[in-house]
Amino acid sequence: MRIPNQQGQTIIEVLIAIIVMLTGMLGVLALAQSNVNTERFGSDRLVATQLAREAIEEIRARRDTNFISSLQMPIEEGQTEPAEVLWDDGLGIGNTMGCGELDGIGGLTFSAPTGELCPPLLLSRDPDTNVFGISGDETRFSRSVTTKPICFNTVQETESIEEGGCSISDETRIGMDITATVSWLHFGQEKNTTLVDRLYNWR
Repeated sequence: MRIPNQQGQTIIEVLIAIIVMLTGMLGVLALAQSNVNTERFGSDRLVATQLAREAIEEIRARRDTNFISSLQMPIEEGQTEPAEVLWDDGLGIGNTMGCGELDGIGGLTFSAPTGELCPPLLLSRDPDTNVFGISGDETRFSRSVTTKPICFNTVQETESIEEGGCSISDETRIGMDITATVSWLHFGQEKNTTLVDRLYNWR
């Protein structure tokens, strides 16, 4: 009896097929990992942007509160006008650059810069309220808030941002330059987002 001719795959063909399959699988895995990285970066950047926006909006709210308070101040006995609440009361360190800090529940304080810069503050998140601040579980986000006076030169009729403050003789503080920077670690690399705004004494 004659045995029919049987042809099979050689070991080399099997290895080539395995290599092709592995190459395809590695490509799919790399694409999936890239999608995960992109999604996480986008999510972190959104959180960072909102944290920077929060700082600027809190400073803006303080300025507006000062304005409203000045309208509601009672006239004391012996005075013809109510006591004035300055538009920048509680914002910055007098007439010079200041470093802002939020406690997570609307509290806003300022301190003098360390050297020439405002050091970033590592943010925490309250596990119960999910609010970022200075207490709770540590996060990967740090925030730095810097305010600088905007000065108007009455002689040259120009405005400028001065870290050291406006001079008494020919400059008047008319506004505030705010820079809020939030940084975080993304797979070992430091990323950051910065928002800049200018507030003026619009009274």
